[in-house]
Amino acid sequence: MAATINEQIEDRATKALSSDNVPKLYINGFIIFFGQGDIGLVFEQNNRPTATVNMSYTLAKTLVEKLGNTIRDFEEKTGNIIMTTDYIAEKMNQESADESNKQ
Repeated sequence: MAATINEQIEDRATKALSSDNVPKLYINGFIIFFGQGDIGLVFEQNNRPTATVNMSYTLAKTLVEKLGNTIRDFEEKTGNIIMTTDYIAEKMNQESADESNKQ
C-alpha cells in the first residue's frame, strides 16, 4: 500500500531531523531582504546571524501560506493564540511608556 502524502512528508521530516548531515538551527529573530528575482532571510540567534536562505518569490509565498495555515491549525486545536514578536514589542513598549508616565 502506497504511503499518503502526509506520511511521505512526515518520513522526509523524520529523516532530516535524524540526519547528521542536515544542519539544525534555532532562531529567535530574522531579517527579510529581496531582489528582482528572489527573496531572502537572514536567520538570527540573539541578534547574531546564523544562516541565510534565498528562495524564489513563488516558494516564499507558498511558505508563508503553509506556515500561516499550520499556526492557525495549532491555535484552533489548542485554543492558544500565538503572539507575534511585533505584538510583544508593542506591549512591552506600551508598558515602559506607562511606567514612565507614572513617575
